[in-house]
Amino acid sequence: MKPLFQKVNAMLLIASAVIFGTAAVYAEDSAQPVNYFTGSGKYFKLNPVTDGIIIGAGLTFNAADLILNHAVDFKDTEYKGKAYNKDDVNAFDRWAMQPYLKPLDIAGSVVLGAAIAYPAIMLTAPKSDWFTIGAMYAETMFLSYGLKEFGKALVTRARPYMYFDDPPKDDVDSGDWSCSFPSGHTTMAFSSAAFASFVFCKYNPDSPWKIPVIAGAYSLAAGTAILRMCSGNHFLTDVIAGAAIGTLSGLLVPYLHTLTVSKNSRSRTTEIAVLPNGISFRIALK
Repeated sequence: MKPLFQKVNAMLLIASAVIFGTAAVYAEDSAQPVNYFTGSGKYFKLNPVTDGIIIGAGLTFNAADLILNHAVDFKDTEYKGKAYNKDDVNAFDRWAMQPYLKPLDIAGSVVLGAAIAYPAIMLTAPKSDWFTIGAMYAETMFLSYGLKEFGKALVTRARPYMYFDDPPKDDVDSGDWSCSFPSGHTTMAFSSAAFASFVFCKYNPDSPWKIPVIAGAYSLAAGTAILRMCSGNHFLTDVIAGAAIGTLSGLLVPYLHTLTVSKNSRSRTTEIAVLPNGISFRIALK
């Protein structure tokens, strides 16, 4: 189990890093005055209700994790020297089990970093929408982080390396050895991939770069998942669950920000016709 201050710091960093990063562009000169905080509202639109629900959900899951792990000691993460037998693992997960390999563990974190940075491709969007995109991305990652941490708090599952000799001592001492489900690295990588793919396609529906962008995003996410298994940190079902959670968050958050746009961007056409027996009015929403 991670120390409390590390979890709090991670939550704050994920929730604020992207927003403050995009806010830095506001100091730049612009040929035309633009409201960077509201954006164009053509593709996505920030909304107090929508954003409040998403942030509230993220806070709820993150707070529940902190309470379960640090207030009520819901999960016992102290290793008692139990010998784990690979034959006790279900056949679906057993074939992909690996001992701990530190180089692949480090490589998985490096690829995750690249996956998280991948949505920077949306700097190709209009500068007026950078803040909106950044805020949505911060919400996406905050929600994903809360969901995967809440899952880890509820489920006690020894990592694959515990079924082999010489598991990493630091992880055993900290209690992280029992937090195999779901895969956090995979959750965050797929959350970023789904977000980048959805937002890019929304801005560029006819672009020939759609498939390369989506392929690049999911290649990094899949690479992260594979490295987490090959390094002995996760079972196959751990990364599948992480991919599902991350994809859900990465699609849901930007999608919710399109609902207000769809509603408010309709144009109204009014037609008036004079008929022999009166006047006809027709109002059409496009």
